[in-house]
Amino acid sequence: MKAKIDLKELAARESEQVEWKKNVADIEDVIRAVTAFSNDFQNMGGGYVVCGAEESKDEHGFQKVAYPGLTSDRFKEIEGKVMSDAREKIDPAVTPIVEELPGEVEGQRVLVFIVPSTGYAHSYRPSRKDSSAYYVRLSRESVEAKNGVLRELL
Repeated sequence: MKAKIDLKELAARESEQVEWKKNVADIEDVIRAVTAFSNDFQNMGGGYVVCGAEESKDEHGFQKVAYPGLTSDRFKEIEGKVMSDAREKIDPAVTPIVEELPGEVEGQRVLVFIVPSTGYAHSYRPSRKDSSAYYVRLSRESVEAKNGVLRELL
């Protein structure tokens, strides 16, 4: 069966629609990106969070992406936490599509969360906070929606 996602094609897209995460030091950062893509503030149609991939520049200064992948344990940890928090800590809940692809390092896999836009304003309540916040994609970053951006989102 052919994979639904072609990583090389994804790397050629505008990076406003793709968030590359090499080691995923902060899983909550992935969840903020999922929230931002589902809010689809820039009307891009959602986006992709690719874990186990590293964005860098080639010798000419153009974007290039390497896909070392994640170990099995790390893959399962990230997938489980993101899917659980997307249901329990994002309101209304979000259910990204999960794709598993081979990494460039033998025995490792790339984890892709495909996040559709929903037409709703989603908020995220991190573990260490009592209040929730709205996140949007502005250019190539997932940022908290504040002031005019928040009013426009809502």
